Amino acid sequence: MKKGKTFIISGPSGVGKSTVLSALLEKRPNLYFSVSATTRDPRPGELDGIHYHFMDAESFRKWIAMDQFLEYAEYVGNFYGTPKRFVDEAMNQGKDVILDIEVQGAAKVRSIPEISCNNIDAALIHEAAIGKIAGEQLLKLETLGLTPEEAEEKILEGFLR
Repeated sequence: MKKGKTFIISGPSGVGKSTVLSALLEKRPNLYFSVSATTRDPRPGELDGIHYHFMDAESFRKWIAMDQFLEYAEYVGNFYGTPKRFVDEAMNQGKDVILDIEVQGAAKVRSIPEISCNNIDAALIHEAAIGKIAGEQLLKLETLGLTPEEAEEKILEGFLR
């Protein structure tokens, strides 16, 4: 079985990562979205294992010591990280994996030899680049007579290849 690929969506808060992710996951149901782990408290409506894997700080530190994260960071007094196990399981099942992580975490993941070298493609999709490219493509496609919805569909198809 062919091993899956890793894709990274990265960018500052509020630039539209969730919007892009939602569209990608809708168009590619075989994509596995990697749910991050965190030590912060769940917000109203957030579910463990769906929005985050919620952990206490002691457990998180133990996972760090056991090298259980592809990347992790501390932000505003809480830890956030990408558990290796779930990513490995999905990729070994031939699923492509998409990570939603901050810029430093993305650089860390791309530097991991197993991700960057061993027939696993790591593609960094940065929101600023998506916005610029998509905006330019949208204008070009609309001038060809496509509706905005049709143009957006064509742009997404290009990112999914």
